[in-house]
Amino acid sequence: MNWYRLMKKTVLAVALCLISQTAQAGCSHAPEDGPLDTQICSLSGCEDVRVQRTCSTTEMVFTEYSNGWAFVERLRSPWAIEVWKGDRELTPTETEEIMCRNLPDNSPCFRKDPNNIDPANFDTAQDSFEGLCLDVGSGGCTERFLPFGDRSIGLCEEDCTFDNPVRVRDMNATLYDVTCQGDHIGPNGQTMRVLFKAGKDSLSLINFPYGTRVVPCN
Repeated sequence: MNWYRLMKKTVLAVALCLISQTAQAGCSHAPEDGPLDTQICSLSGCEDVRVQRTCSTTEMVFTEYSNGWAFVERLRSPWAIEVWKGDRELTPTETEEIMCRNLPDNSPCFRKDPNNIDPANFDTAQDSFEGLCLDVGSGGCTERFLPFGDRSIGLCEEDCTFDNPVRVRDMNATLYDVTCQGDHIGPNGQTMRVLFKAGKDSLSLINFPYGTRVVPCN
């Protein structure tokens, strides 16, 4: 076996191990007999596949599909994505040709559209969240991409609001108090402190329990 390929495969395995051990959200596994809910198209044609598991940390999101497909999205600058088929990582040219969409609503499995938003110039304290979506990694009780209101978002059985912005010195980042309310939380809701960070190529919510990556909505 090519030593470079072996090294890359080992790095991927170690990354997944670290995700499963250290991520607060950890990994979510889809039913093994779930529907073919995604279509991945490459130069060799299109395949209908299903999500098998999704793992996330503040560093990356890993999504594994049936038929040997896997995607690793690096959330920190520089933003990057790796596409794997079996034990082989696709070349950058092959990756550029990949089209990945969910069959029911045609939303892509991954997206990076710098024409919609420039993360490097996004003001995390002042700019509206309208037009942005939280990527929760895979569908379930909600769609994969959850739209923000100006300073709010609806989750499975909760509605969360972002208040009391405090800028972080020497970073394009803002701390928010997030209060979530719902039938299963209690009368006073649940409050957490999160960091909304803008990098050169990405936006992310850190320490938010339903994903970290923030992307433009379709």
